[in-house]
Amino acid sequence: MILVIDIGNTTIAFTGIAGEDKGDGMLQGTDLKILFEAKLPTETGRDLPRFLKEAEQLLRQHGAVFSFEEGAAPGEKDISSDKDSCSGNDLYSAEDICRAFLDDRTVQAVAISSVVPADTPAAVRLAEKICPIPPVVISCRSDSGLSFEKLPVPGKLGNDRIADAAWAAACCPMPAMTADLGTATTINVVGPVKSPEGEEQALQAEFSEGEGGRLHTEDYGEEGKALYAEYKKKIENRDLLRPGLRGIFHGGMIGAGVRTSLHALRTGTAQLPELEPRLVEPGDLIGRDTDGCMLSSAVVGTAALIEGLATRVEEQLGMPVTLILTGGNARYVSPWIRRPFLYEPSLASKGAAVIALRQLTNYEWSTSKGEIGFEPGTC
Repeated sequence: MILVIDIGNTTIAFTGIAGEDKGDGMLQGTDLKILFEAKLPTETGRDLPRFLKEAEQLLRQHGAVFSFEEGAAPGEKDISSDKDSCSGNDLYSAEDICRAFLDDRTVQAVAISSVVPADTPAAVRLAEKICPIPPVVISCRSDSGLSFEKLPVPGKLGNDRIADAAWAAACCPMPAMTADLGTATTINVVGPVKSPEGEEQALQAEFSEGEGGRLHTEDYGEEGKALYAEYKKKIENRDLLRPGLRGIFHGGMIGAGVRTSLHALRTGTAQLPELEPRLVEPGDLIGRDTDGCMLSSAVVGTAALIEGLATRVEEQLGMPVTLILTGGNARYVSPWIRRPFLYEPSLASKGAAVIALRQLTNYEWSTSKGEIGFEPGTC
């Protein structure tokens, strides 16, 4: 499995991700599955030995097996052992990765996503202790399959946004728009590498010009739903390890999240109440009291924001976009979005796993030089 360590401001999340072996010899979007999710509180300056001990115990409690341990990966060797006697540089093939990664609780690689730089070295040390392969610390230099040529300063891009966009580029036809509905509403736009006549656009057109009408239609009916279900199946069954660029990161938008908006109304006014996000029923669009008005504006307003931005992005790019939702507030907002979308609750974690897998397939073993490492991507 791939272990994803996501260091946030309040928690450090550990997510084990593996795949389901469908017998086709490749990893696809629908193959990725979450084995476990566990968390520790973020404590900047925490004693390193204590962190290592707590993290190891937590991972063992959730069934993780470390690559160096005897009995790791029952029935399989860990993938590093196949290369121990190599001289010169060798690369893992996609078949090697599939064999070791699919349906396995042995930690074969570690991806680290961090918004707390002071805590990153501790996560790196943990990864080095439990896995023989150096960890992938996600940045614009990682092999994400993305080009950042349109950004003036790619190094300032959040690694959570890179992970979201990497999954979209690996699993969906381009262009795509991801919307992470958390503390902030964070939107990424990823465009195609190929020309409008390419594979991605042909697949998009199959839905946008079919019986269901265009992707941003407000009422695509039962036939349109069936057509979109088939479309969704096709876009998820794409080889995650196909080499080369998969998309161009155009940029995006960042706004206040649902909970953040509600909290701002409370702290910025004298009489408005403190509210938590919740579902707004169809008949409650027009609020009849203060609570209802605030909730409708925050929840339904966010849905309208996403719809409106998606339509305008389509107009600017000249082609329909695949919309992907994630984040804790998606459960409240998604019922009000009147256009087809994909919902992936573990978007950032799966995107980090995609990046780790891509770099693992381009891993350089150089025993003659006494060093090993990744060939970084380009910003």
